[in-house]
Amino acid sequence: AVILQMADLRLGDLEAFPFIDPPDGRLVRDGYRLLEELGAIQGRTLTETGRQLARFPLDPRLGRMLLRAVTLQALDEALIIVSALAVQDPRERPHDQQQQADQAHQPFVDKQSDFLFFLNLWRWAEAQRETLSRNQYEKLLKKTFLSPTRMREWRDTHRQLLLLCREMSWQRNTVPATYEALHRALLAGLLGNVIRRTDEGDWLSTRNRKPQIWPGSALSRSKAPWLMAAELVDTSRLFARCVAQVQPEWIEAEGAHLVKRRYVEPFWSKKRGAVQAKEQVTLFGLLLVAGRRVHYGPHDPVLAREMLIREGLVAGQVSREPDFLRANRERLADLEAYEHKLRRRDLIADEETRFAFYDARLPEGLYTLTHLENWYRRRATPAEQQALLMTEADLLVRDPELSDVAFPDTLDCGGLQLPLEYSFDPSGSRDGVTLLVPVEVLNQVSAERLEWLVPGLLAEKLEALIRALPKSQRRHFVPVPDYVRALLDVLVPGDMPLLPAVINELARMSGVRVEREAWQPAQIPAHLHFNVRVLEGDQLLAEGRDVAALQKRFAERAVAAVAAEQDSEPLTGTDWVFDTLPPVEEVARGGVTLRVWPALQDQGKSVAAALFQTAEEAAWHHPWGVARLLLLRQGEQVRMLRRTAGQLPGFQKMAADKSALGRGVLEDALLRCARGHFPGVDAVRDAGAFNDCLTAGRGDFVAASERRLRDWGALLADYRHIVVTLEKQFPLAWAHAHRDIKAQLTGLFYPGFLLAVPETWLLEYPRYVKALLHRLDRLGGQIGKDRALVAELEALTAQLNTRAGDRPLWQWPEALQQYRWMLEEYRVSLFAQQLGTRLPVSAKRLRQQWEAC
Repeated sequence: AVILQMADLRLGDLEAFPFIDPPDGRLVRDGYRLLEELGAIQGRTLTETGRQLARFPLDPRLGRMLLRAVTLQALDEALIIVSALAVQDPRERPHDQQQQADQAHQPFVDKQSDFLFFLNLWRWAEAQRETLSRNQYEKLLKKTFLSPTRMREWRDTHRQLLLLCREMSWQRNTVPATYEALHRALLAGLLGNVIRRTDEGDWLSTRNRKPQIWPGSALSRSKAPWLMAAELVDTSRLFARCVAQVQPEWIEAEGAHLVKRRYVEPFWSKKRGAVQAKEQVTLFGLLLVAGRRVHYGPHDPVLAREMLIREGLVAGQVSREPDFLRANRERLADLEAYEHKLRRRDLIADEETRFAFYDARLPEGLYTLTHLENWYRRRATPAEQQALLMTEADLLVRDPELSDVAFPDTLDCGGLQLPLEYSFDPSGSRDGVTLLVPVEVLNQVSAERLEWLVPGLLAEKLEALIRALPKSQRRHFVPVPDYVRALLDVLVPGDMPLLPAVINELARMSGVRVEREAWQPAQIPAHLHFNVRVLEGDQLLAEGRDVAALQKRFAERAVAAVAAEQDSEPLTGTDWVFDTLPPVEEVARGGVTLRVWPALQDQGKSVAAALFQTAEEAAWHHPWGVARLLLLRQGEQVRMLRRTAGQLPGFQKMAADKSALGRGVLEDALLRCARGHFPGVDAVRDAGAFNDCLTAGRGDFVAASERRLRDWGALLADYRHIVVTLEKQFPLAWAHAHRDIKAQLTGLFYPGFLLAVPETWLLEYPRYVKALLHRLDRLGGQIGKDRALVAELEALTAQLNTRAGDRPLWQWPEALQQYRWMLEEYRVSLFAQQLGTRLPVSAKRLRQQWEAC
């Protein structure tokens, strides 16, 4: 009655199993559980496996091993091992001869499996039994510590099982079974005795049992991760006896009807185009697999479809784009450019809206990219395909009202149309507007043009500049937005610097002039400066917001590119050996025009035809290169001038000085004589013009140069006299004057000053030196006045040095150069008024000139 109540099974079927005892409910429950474990019962029905097991007169676990061995081609070996497990262990181990017994059994031991002990023992015993008499055979068994009675019982059991297999037409394998096949067959009956090694080095079995490997096992010290045991015996503690190494995938395959699978952390896989999850597989509570990635779609098609849309379509995480998705992505990218340009995040519909768009149009049951592609190509109607294309109305929340003029896609830099990229990423290094510049044309980019940014961001930049002013000066331009609007009405972007234009217009509007040094362009947000990305083809070389630093870093790249196109060595000579030098050379390369400026370059004993990055640099070097050629063509005359000038006191003292100024001043003087004497030096670009220039001035060059060299020699002698005077011990009260005069001399006389100073102002040097000598003569009686004038002059000089930086004089703007010489004239008017000035000068006129800089 109990049996029939638990399952609709025939009483005869259940009675065939030896562990079934109807009066004992516990045995019934344990037996029922074992039948489920062996696959003999499914639900409440006896399976074919169960009916076959019922025919075996032995433990169902052992019968299950034989059933599985048939399909795995391991029946021959399984019969031997199963029959051994069905009888008492034939090994004997007397208490007083344990070591001898272990040594006798050692040849049959296998380090991977205790089950193979029986297989090895069987084969040895059968071989001995066939060659020895019965008496000899039994003596040998006893000598090997094996029980003859149990060995006969083992063999009889094997014979009975073999006959039963023949009755059932089971074929024994003719080829020896592999380790995997045999142990998977044994595993089919021992799924409840699987053991796993933990991270701590202990053993954990099913149903949270924690056995210890029987010390007599060959695997008692094994570190194999997985084992199976023939039995778990609970004595002084729980021992696993007769164990063997197995693989977890074998356990999962043999116990497929018993394992429980759990799926966690589903995620979208771009590579596979499907939702995957981490699978956890357990057998009777023992974890077999943890974190294995599996296809999750069949387990939860609804969630998988949602993730396909959210992660694959909306987020764009697909390895292959269907046509509609590619079109939608391109349209979205175009619209996202609006947000980057306007620096807003509220123009485009959010991901939830785009999810709803696809969700409403895609049929149910599509949860992989392959499913989607097959449906779209083969089953979707043209109307369904068209419905998947997003329009601006589907993607835009509001009209961006964006002007192409305010946010152009290219920037005109000296005739070059360079592409622009916009990025709204306040935390990123490319936030704002990025200018893409091929390295070969980097020299043609005007830093002044980049200060104007793009029209759409100019208002924000102007406001940031004004707000970055000190409060004492910012208060003159309140409200700031009104002044910004007024500036936008009158400012015209161009190649002139932005700050001077802003300063002049604000001064006109408010009557308050804020000097350039008070402005803090470096303090405004980074996105209000161009980010310049320097490229060579598609390769990024560098990027940053300091275009001057980038131009300096890659100064030679344009020259190298043009030189490579010319495929010729640069010419060097002591006469005009050059072709006609064009004012500029242009080479079309990669869709852009490379531009460099050819000019002659002085190399001391020769002249080279070189290519320069800028027109200003070429214009500076070329006249001195021509002047050097003119000197080289007049070898004997120049050598005579060099000897004569070297004997003049001024040049003699400078040569003895051994300083950088002294070593090169004579050569610089000769170059200056040549450039100043020969007509049209700056315009010489070919051999004819050079010869005409040489012929026109050659006759009186020596006489004219001697006069100039004598004048400069006297000038240098006076300079040396002042230097020696300053080196003497000055009264402490004169320290201010000593500091100021030394600074003035440094600004007038430095290495290369004869080349750097324009001819017009170089002629005024004798007067400046006389003014210095006059100041020194009268200094003792005008200490107080001199100290006050020095304070004024140092303030004016400091702002000049700050504005000029470390640029050479020829790179200064014309207005700043004019201010520099006006300051020198101002010194004359303060300390030696009787010498007069070249132009009207006063503190007021200096301020006016400074405002024009």
